[in-house]
Amino acid sequence: MFIALFTNLTLLPAVLSLWPMRRVGPLRGLGSLAGFEAFVVRRRRPVLLAALALGLAAAALLPSLRFDFNPMNLRDPETESVATALELMATGERPPYAITVLRDSPQAAAEEAARLDAVPEVARTVTALDLVPADQFDKLDIIDGMALFLYPVLIVPPSAAAPDIDANRGALAEFRSELAVYVASGEDETGAAAALTKALAALGDPAELDADRLAELDRRLLGTLPARLTQLGESLSAVPFELDDLPLSLLRRYVAENGLSRVEVEPAEDLMDPGALRRFMGAVRAVAPDATGSPVLLLEAGDAVTGAMRQATVTALVVIALLLVLLLRSLRFTLLVLAPLLLSGVLTAAVSVLFALPFNYANVIVLPLLLGLGVASGIHLVFRARDEGLGKPLLSTSTPRAVVFSALTTMASFGSLVVSSHNGTASMGELLTIAIGFTLLSTLVVLPALLAAFGRGPAGAKS
Repeated sequence: MFIALFTNLTLLPAVLSLWPMRRVGPLRGLGSLAGFEAFVVRRRRPVLLAALALGLAAAALLPSLRFDFNPMNLRDPETESVATALELMATGERPPYAITVLRDSPQAAAEEAARLDAVPEVARTVTALDLVPADQFDKLDIIDGMALFLYPVLIVPPSAAAPDIDANRGALAEFRSELAVYVASGEDETGAAAALTKALAALGDPAELDADRLAELDRRLLGTLPARLTQLGESLSAVPFELDDLPLSLLRRYVAENGLSRVEVEPAEDLMDPGALRRFMGAVRAVAPDATGSPVLLLEAGDAVTGAMRQATVTALVVIALLLVLLLRSLRFTLLVLAPLLLSGVLTAAVSVLFALPFNYANVIVLPLLLGLGVASGIHLVFRARDEGLGKPLLSTSTPRAVVFSALTTMASFGSLVVSSHNGTASMGELLTIAIGFTLLSTLVVLPALLAAFGRGPAGAKS
């Protein structure tokens, strides 16, 4: 901004002296809006009452204003990495956000986990001791019984020759038939068999498949089967083990070299919901105040950012008010400039609530920016009104035209962000465009009514 100010005060006059502008006739204002201004001035009391009612209604929505702490929502959901992450989150098997509690030993961690398991907001806890199964000898007896029947099945001599293409086609047709019977029986609770049936049906008639497509199907369906059978055979020869027998890479996820042990606490609710995150963190910290982890960091970072933006907004408002008092030398006109600005701010916040456009790490800068960008229009119009004489038509001058052009160029620059694939950048463009639009509307409608109602008086007459 300082560089732009410097170039406008130095470079622009130099360029204008080299290439002077053509002399034109007096610039008119907004033309057709002059009659609208007369209507606003005549009906200033209903206009101001309507603006006040609208502002109060918007302010009533401020408690519902929400900050989206989740950085995942800022990214393009169509990218493969984000789409995969969201799909994994939807399964709910291993939530990506878990709270961590540290204790001095694995036994202390297990005791803390038992207390946390009693919390309704906690789905489950995992410690190092959970990786070592209980009742191992009883379970080994069961495995030995299974091995008696499974070993002969797993140890199958390799076939002398691979089946020919007709045999593969017949096997596929038979498999599809058996799969359809299973789906029709209603035992397919997970829907996996139905999904496989649909995928196989898309291949067409098995009798028409060539060797390459059959080989690709075999690779996709059965490529990992030999390794799985090998793993199953190895699992039948299980032996007892203790905590120290775990692979070091796995053990170090839960127990450090100095014995410090980790409790992994998983949520019972979907933490994509900010309310669920706050409930989860509050419930866990009520039991373990020293809990940390990504949910805690996300929430604390969100609170820090919103607190900083509140401070920035208040600071900007105070500094702008002081500058207005110095420039206008009137508290009355300072308030007249700030009133449309505050109205556009609460209307922007109301739109954020009503249309589910929450503030996030990217667009939270909108409110401080709105103050800086929006106050200029009010300053220009108030100065022009005092120069022309209060009570004379304001929208018939050239200043409103400049205000509109300035606002439109600002809306165009920020509006271009809306097409960004980055959700955070796009939301910043949306809210800033809305905010500047409200500022322009408030300045051209509410400010003339305010000047007509409160601009007169000793201060105005002296000006």
